[in-house]
Amino acid sequence: MHRAVYSGIARCALFLLLVSSPYSGLVACGGTSAPVRAASSTEPRREKVSRDLRERAGGPSAASDQLDVVIRFRDKASAAAEALLGQCGATTKGDFGNLNARAVHMPAGAITALAAMDDVLFVSPDREVHSLGHITATTGADLVRSGSGVSGSELDGSGVGIAVLDSGLYLNHVAFLDRSGKQRVVVNRSFFNVGDTGDPYGHGSHVTSIAAGNGQVAGASYMGIAPNASIYNLRVLDQLGNGVASSVLSAFDWLMANHAALNIRVVNLSFGMPAVDSYKDDAVCLGVRKLVDAGLVVVVAAGNGGKDSAGTKCMEQSSRPLTNPLL
Repeated sequence: MHRAVYSGIARCALFLLLVSSPYSGLVACGGTSAPVRAASSTEPRREKVSRDLRERAGGPSAASDQLDVVIRFRDKASAAAEALLGQCGATTKGDFGNLNARAVHMPAGAITALAAMDDVLFVSPDREVHSLGHITATTGADLVRSGSGVSGSELDGSGVGIAVLDSGLYLNHVAFLDRSGKQRVVVNRSFFNVGDTGDPYGHGSHVTSIAAGNGQVAGASYMGIAPNASIYNLRVLDQLGNGVASSVLSAFDWLMANHAALNIRVVNLSFGMPAVDSYKDDAVCLGVRKLVDAGLVVVVAAGNGGKDSAGTKCMEQSSRPLTNPLL
């Protein structure tokens, strides 16, 4: 692919979303003990359990609460960590080897002991994620094409794959065809608890058209940024535009394993969740960093949740119980 094409697509992609305490000793769980490796004395002491999870892990109902969490490991789970999870009856709902992370359903009371292990870097809730929320002129894509010295047809995304992680895609829409009338959607995968990759919510189709709509409706008034790019439909949200972090991580894991072979160069994330943990600890933030380090351009929604009718900022910490679509 012409070098200018990738450069243009990378620049255009950035416009898409202007419209998402170590311990030591022995721990007991279920009447048995598991060894815990002491944290290195050269590392600074820091909390290894997310702030919003810490209270539930040490609260009065911790013995009976079962929570969905995301565990980040230094490399991979040690035998001691696996033993503790097994003794406590934890079940793995998603193992993301390329990200050194795992989604687990486990007792709240065992979280502190798990976090004490040196190979465990951080434990956070499997938080809900939600969808947020034109076009070539208002985003500046037209100016990029006209001022690049390259013809517009060469900056249309041809040969470039764009992965859209959202609520699915309405495959039969004319906007997703190429110049010959052939389907540009190369892959359809669901990382949620349903196999359907369609778009009952509508948000994913809307976002994909912004990224790669071909302009065959309304006289090209709604042409996308890269109207001839290949599309990878990775569903991570439900029919109401909601999901959880583990679904997103599962899609990230798939991208890490497949982006090079499929020439996926842009990833679009038009959703968000409460910014509770530092970006140094948040599994989704770190997953995005993995993708960027692998050479992908990641476009992320940021700060456009707005306020509700009562003036309350949207996307604040949800009071709803933690759920896991991988159950």
